[in-house]
Formats: sequence, structure tokens, C-alpha cells
Amino acid sequence: MLQASDGAEASRQESGSSGASGEEPHLRNTHEPNGALRQRGSNSGDECAKGIGVRKSGPDRDKNRAAQKAFRQRKREQEKAKELLVEELEAKLKAVQLEKARLEVQNSQLESALVARMKLAAHPNGNRVMAIDKGASGRVITGGHDWKCNLDWGPTDVLVLEHGEQQRLTPETVQALGLQGIAAVWKGYINKVAACLSGAWKDEDGPDGRKVQVLLSEAISVCAYMARTAPKILLQFARSRLEDNPLAPSAPSVALWKSCLKNMRLSVDQVAELLRRRRSFLMQLKALLEERTRIQATMKEQEMEDTPESVALRYFQLTEATKQLQSNVTALHDSKCRFFSCCWREVLRPVQGANLVVQAFPFAPDLLAVLSCLGAEAGEPSARDLLRAS
Repeated sequence: MLQASDGAEASRQESGSSGASGEEPHLRNTHEPNGALRQRGSNSGDECAKGIGVRKSGPDRDKNRAAQKAFRQRKREQEKAKELLVEELEAKLKAVQLEKARLEVQNSQLESALVARMKLAAHPNGNRVMAIDKGASGRVITGGHDWKCNLDWGPTDVLVLEHGEQQRLTPETVQALGLQGIAAVWKGYINKVAACLSGAWKDEDGPDGRKVQVLLSEAISVCAYMARTAPKILLQFARSRLEDNPLAPSAPSVALWKSCLKNMRLSVDQVAELLRRRRSFLMQLKALLEERTRIQATMKEQEMEDTPESVALRYFQLTEATKQLQSNVTALHDSKCRFFSCCWREVLRPVQGANLVVQAFPFAPDLLAVLSCLGAEAGEPSARDLLRAS
């Protein structure tokens, strides 16, 4: 009995001490069936709910959905406004580019008219000694005059042939004559030059020499005129056999150009000058061809995303690249015209040029092929090696 009363008393004392510590009855630890100790109480449940998160009520969800929908709507409206702005800018850009092109054409026409008027003012009308005179559709260029170069010849200029063939050439008449008509004109000059060539070699300042000089000037002016107004016909002229002779070869050979070079009787100074001009021309040609390759590579590399902004930018870049390519082709053509005009009219004597055109017939005189033979004799690299050199 005494032991039982002592146990009860100890239990009461333990309970009292727990109450004295301030612990609530509902916070006492209890044993779970699996032996784990769990703390029970409402406060611990609230703290757990705060840590994990509680699903929001229905009004909160509807409010969030409405806000997200409004945000998406505003985003779509902004994107649509940007697309409309890009389309408007593209239209304005195209209009500006068209206006720019129109103004460039108008400016070019005004510059050409101004240059023509200045030249007409510098050369009084009625003076037949002048190479440029006033014509109905443009300038009148007398082929027999000592003209220097054909770079300033325009599509409205008229070429007058007075000594070899009585012709008044315009771009329209050149197109109408075609290759066969031009070949007939050229053959007429060849026959007349050949008849005076022997006497011209004997006395370059005599009657035959002066006649050869005028005839050669007109013949070369025909080629120069085609170079400015009908380059396709000139290309056919340079590559064709100008007479249907079954005994003549189908194409010129290197032996022909070597023979022409020998019979031209070039002086030492002429050889040096022609080789210098050949090297300079080929270097210019190489630079222009390299520039053309870079422009073409740039046009191929401009790959962009298919967006309105990139399409407008690519259009502008391709337009600029096309203009650069056109300028390159023009510069290359002008370089050829300058080179051949200077060689024919400043380096070769008339009798030497006449000998070349007569001996080359029925082919057109290929001065560059003759100079290639001259370069080979002098130990200089070929045109192909010069163009390929790094």
C-alpha cells in the first residue's frame, strides 16, 4: 500500500511540475501507433499551412487570369503596331530610293548637257578642223580628225566618215548595219589602206602617208564608236572572221600575231612604252576583277532572318551592291577604251597601225594579242599569270 501511494504521489508531483512549466495540455507529446512521437496542436497546423501554401480562393484566381489576359492583349497590340510601323518605313524607304534614282538620272542628263554645251562653246561652229562640231542630235565627231580618246563619246553623238567610207554613223545605224554591215565598211577601209601602204612606208609624210593616216584614224574611230554605243557588235566583230574565204583559217593563230609584230618595225622606245602600258592595264584589270569578286561574294553572303526589318535591310544592301557592280563594269570598260585608244593614237605610228589592220584581215586587229607576243619576247609574264598573281 505504501508503495502504491508513493507512486500516485510521484505521478501527481510530475503532473504538477508540467503545469508549472506553462505547457498546455493539448501540446503534450503522444505516441503514435507506430511508435513515433508526434506533437499535436492547432498552432503547429497553422504554421505548416503557411509553409506549404494554401490554394487561393476563386475571386483571386479570376483576378489573376483577367490580368494575364489583359497583358497578352496589350503585347499583341504592341507587336501589331510595330509591324505596321515597319511596313510604313519600308514604303517610305522604297519611295525615297525611287526618288533618288530619278534625281540621279536627271542629274546625269543635266551634267551631260552642260559638258556638251561647254565643248560646243570651246569649238566654234563651222570649223571643219575641229573634231567636235554641233549636230542635230548631238555632237558630230569627224573620224579623220586627230581625236585622242573615246571616253566622252555619248549615245547621241554622230560619227562622220568622209575619206574612206561616206557614212554618218549613229547608234541606230550601227544596230541596223549589224556585224555584216560593219564588216563591209571595214573591208572597204582595208582595201584603201592596202593600196597606199607601200608608199606610206617609203614616205610617211608624203601623199600616201597622209592618206593612210586619215584612213586609219577613221577605221579605228569606227571600232571606238562601237565600243561606246554597241559593245555587243564590237565583241562579235573582234571574234569573227570578217570575210567568207575558204582558204583563210577559222581563227587567228599566235603565228599571225608574231608576224604582225615583226612587220610593224617597232622602235626600242615604242617597245618599252607598249610593255609599260600593257603592265599598267593588266594591273588595273586585275584590281577591278578582284573588286567585282568581292562585291559578288558580299551579295551572296547577305543571308538574314525572314523578318520585315531584315527584308528591308537586305533590299537596301542589294541595291547598293548592284550600284557598285554597275560602277565596276563601267570602270572596266573605260579602262579598256583608254588603253586601246592610247596605244593606237599615242604610241603607234599610223603606218604601223595600218600594217597591222591590213595583215590581220580577215580578222579584226587584236592589239592585246600582239602585245602578249611582245611581252613573251621580252621575257615578261603572260596576261594570265599577271591576273592570277597574288
